[in-house]
Amino acid sequence: MTPNAEVVHQYFRGASEVTKKLRFVALFGDLAAATIAVLGVWGFIATKSGWLPLLTLLIATIGIGLRTYASSVRSFALSCRKSSIRAFALDEDLDPIALTNLQEQLPPLALWFAKKLPASNLEEYYEPTVAVGTGRLCELYAHSAFYTRRLARIYGFTVTASAVLVFVASFAMLYHLAMDDGITKNVREAVVATICSTIFVLIFARLVQLAFACLNSVKSMRRIENELLKKPKANALRELVDEYDIERASSPDVPTAIYKLRRNYLQRQWHIRRTVFTK
Repeated sequence: MTPNAEVVHQYFRGASEVTKKLRFVALFGDLAAATIAVLGVWGFIATKSGWLPLLTLLIATIGIGLRTYASSVRSFALSCRKSSIRAFALDEDLDPIALTNLQEQLPPLALWFAKKLPASNLEEYYEPTVAVGTGRLCELYAHSAFYTRRLARIYGFTVTASAVLVFVASFAMLYHLAMDDGITKNVREAVVATICSTIFVLIFARLVQLAFACLNSVKSMRRIENELLKKPKANALRELVDEYDIERASSPDVPTAIYKLRRNYLQRQWHIRRTVFTK
């Protein structure tokens, strides 16, 4: 029994949700700043007072602060995941001191978010079929690599489609500016500057970066999972486990909505792949 690992597992899932919420709010702030800038250029918002640039700067600054804090929370979440999965696999529970140290770092609302997620405990989350020991550790990490890979692929497709839509919309606006003789030169230059600096740099470039991050994560996780499914020896297993932890730290966070929508299908797919551990 690993009751402390169960608690830390909840810390991991709740902190991961806090990370996603913070980054969503930061993204919403970016979109709000872009919208305000575009409306100001087009004249829908009065800019003579000087408050508009200050408001845009304030929103952008808050977004930077939220992302910085989200990175710290994500590091904590991954630390909890690493501790709980190894304790559960090897049946070596965390000591009370380690538990209280993690409890001190728990972000607000983490446990509340964790309670709303499916698969509430370690047994339901990982669904192990192998007895405790290094064999189970191998299975659990293969399980994690499988889900990380498949969810990242779905997320990558979604992000790529969003980037294409942003690019097409921006190109359409630029084409309209070039072909409409009724738009003055000053307005045309201002709108072009807004599209290039705000939409392309702030939104499109970030989507492209996220799409490539998903692609790299899929490639790395596929290789790691396939190696783990071969049930490697102790030294090779240790290297793959460490490699997964490193790759997971650099992979993007997939929205929980995608996980909930695809969980049942991916669960069936994993049940087929995990049969190699029972042979």
